[in-house]
Amino acid sequence: MEQESGTKKIDRRVLKTSQAIEEALASLILKTDYDKITVSALAKEANINRKTFYLHYDSVDDVLDTMTKRHAQKTMDRIKASGVLDTVPLDIDGVAHEIGESYRQTRLFNPIFMEKLPIKHLISAMTPYWVEAIKRERAAHGLKPLENTEYYARFILGGMFEAYESWYNSGDDVPFNEIARIVAKAMTRGVNGILEAE
Repeated sequence: MEQESGTKKIDRRVLKTSQAIEEALASLILKTDYDKITVSALAKEANINRKTFYLHYDSVDDVLDTMTKRHAQKTMDRIKASGVLDTVPLDIDGVAHEIGESYRQTRLFNPIFMEKLPIKHLISAMTPYWVEAIKRERAAHGLKPLENTEYYARFILGGMFEAYESWYNSGDDVPFNEIARIVAKAMTRGVNGILEAE
């Protein structure tokens, strides 16, 4: 029993230190170019020593990688909770809107982080769910499973994020709902292509 309690204490301490390091990186990104952030600066900002840092992470990139993967998973959890990936036939308008809204909210509330966030992490986190949605969609149409479905999924997700990223960076005043409609239209073509694929 004591050992369990001791383990929980250690886990909480590890979690707290990791959290401090991640918060330190988020703070430093606001005031320093990412490429200039060092482990020493990060450890100092987190109020720990370098040795403690290396018990948790291998590098500054490792911290960012962990943060972005966690963000990608939170985004995916939100989309899964909306149920848009579970419908048959697939609710493409809903998927385009939910993913775009998650992207937009993060961009609005944490633009610096999003500039550093590799979109590939969001795509990687969403790919397994999109693959399942494609399988369900094909089965609903009486089609056999598609080989290499992951590539189809990544293609559609990559195009979707590229569209939202381009819209955000363009600074033009096309409303979000219009961009989501355009993305849904393009996704519909992609899904139709998946249904036609042998």
